[in-house]
Amino acid sequence: KWSEDTAPIEAENLRRREEHAAAMEQWNSQRQIEHENAVAKWSETVKQIDTENRRRREEHAAAIEQWNADSVAHEKYVAKYIAEFKTDYESQKPDAVEHYCNLVLKFSKFSDGSPREFDLEFVPESKILIVDHSLPAPDDLVRVKEVKYVKASSKFVEVLLSENEFKQIYDDILYQTCLRTLHELFDADTVGALSAVVFNGWVESVDKATGQD
Repeated sequence: KWSEDTAPIEAENLRRREEHAAAMEQWNSQRQIEHENAVAKWSETVKQIDTENRRRREEHAAAIEQWNADSVAHEKYVAKYIAEFKTDYESQKPDAVEHYCNLVLKFSKFSDGSPREFDLEFVPESKILIVDHSLPAPDDLVRVKEVKYVKASSKFVEVLLSENEFKQIYDDILYQTCLRTLHELFDADTVGALSAVVFNGWVESVDKATGQD
């Protein structure tokens, strides 16, 4: 009697075990497929990354090689240009002489750091260099002579230069600019390209009476 009662239970348990085993086998099979697909996808991604990295390394190496080649070519060009310019200047070719004098003044800065404004013209027949040079206007200069502290009012008071003092300083600046320019040009003229320098100074300012430049 007991065997007859338990037979259906055992049969159901067996069915459930087999069903569970089949489900586990299917699940494992599905996980295996997913794992293999993931590994394959990962391998493909790694391959693509390696290919891209290799391409970038090759591109970078090519760029460095090109940059080095360009640098060497530029250095050769500059060296050739300097050598040709030096030869032309030593031969006193007009364009080279004028360009050389232009460089001399261009790289000469005033004490306040302000750049020079000038135009040059070299006359090869007479070896005369004509310099049209900008000079500071009176209003460009500071007229303060000193600053005093007034204890009674606890204020700083500016003391201005007198007209005579300012005129003397202004005239000195004009003369010194002219003399400095002449000295720098003749001192730099190592091949005797210049027989004389004509200095034309010009001042750009506003006429207070007319309001015109």
